[in-house]
Amino acid sequence: MSAFWFTLLALLLAACALFVCAGWRQRQASDGDRDRLNKAFYQQRLNELAQDEAQGVVAERPVMERELQQTLLNDIPPNGAARSHSSSRWVLLPGVFLLLAVSLGTYLKTGGLVQMSGWMQVQHDYPALRARVMDPQAKPLSMEELARLQLGLRTALQSEPNNLNDWAMLGRLGMVLNNATTASQAFGHALQLAPHNLALKQDYAEVLTRSSDPQDNRQASLILRDLLKEDHSNVRTLSLLAFNAFEQQQYDQAIGAWQTMLALLPADDHRRQMIARSIEQAKTDAGQQNSQLAVTISLSPQAEKCYRKAESCIFLFLTVFHRCLWLLSVCR
Repeated sequence: MSAFWFTLLALLLAACALFVCAGWRQRQASDGDRDRLNKAFYQQRLNELAQDEAQGVVAERPVMERELQQTLLNDIPPNGAARSHSSSRWVLLPGVFLLLAVSLGTYLKTGGLVQMSGWMQVQHDYPALRARVMDPQAKPLSMEELARLQLGLRTALQSEPNNLNDWAMLGRLGMVLNNATTASQAFGHALQLAPHNLALKQDYAEVLTRSSDPQDNRQASLILRDLLKEDHSNVRTLSLLAFNAFEQQQYDQAIGAWQTMLALLPADDHRRQMIARSIEQAKTDAGQQNSQLAVTISLSPQAEKCYRKAESCIFLFLTVFHRCLWLLSVCR
């Protein structure tokens, strides 16, 4: 952090020095240019007087030379004027202040000072956050602290790009924070370092399974099928394959994977009930079974009494109505 501020200060001082030197040299150059012009003009007039005298046009050359010398002396500033001119260099001081103000204001507006300070604070807190996440007895990290840990881990990987464990940790942090891009990129780098690591392949396939992109889902299906060929009894691979197939509405494949899991899991495993419900749901979505819903309705005593009265009134009304119809038919 100190190196950053020292660099910033050095750049500001260098800019101010360039500004002052440029202004000073410009003033000195202007004074020198005026003196050279006066001397050149004086020498040219002397040559013209000599030519005029040779042609007989001028009769009093010495007098005119004295006038030219007097004019040249009048154009040379006295010592006091030179001192006052030197003091006028302080006019550059407001320009220096303006340069500093504009530079600092522009940096504060567009330089991301707040983000830079936050990143430096993350770098300071990163070792403690990493120690907490590694300690099972420590207090769990909040989502904000996990995000800060992720930023610190990404920064650390810039200097250690071949750290397999850190890439794997970054991928799992991306899964926890629901950052699929970070997770997939991290697991991709980790698999480049360890292409035959089963756990990393499963983690990468899980990220692709959670993705909303159908292409990622299909890629996850290919990875999981290859893993299943290597080990057809891996419960996690079967679970990921079943979930991925269910999300793609491939219900038969999902049911087959879940049924294989039921055959592999112990009878007292708590996951069996959830898997059985998943199978039933897949069968229902596939239209392989019809669900029947039985509903029992019970009325309170008061409601039942009102229902009975209404039923009697309706029965009496229908009886009277039929009698009226019978009488009309008889009268005809």
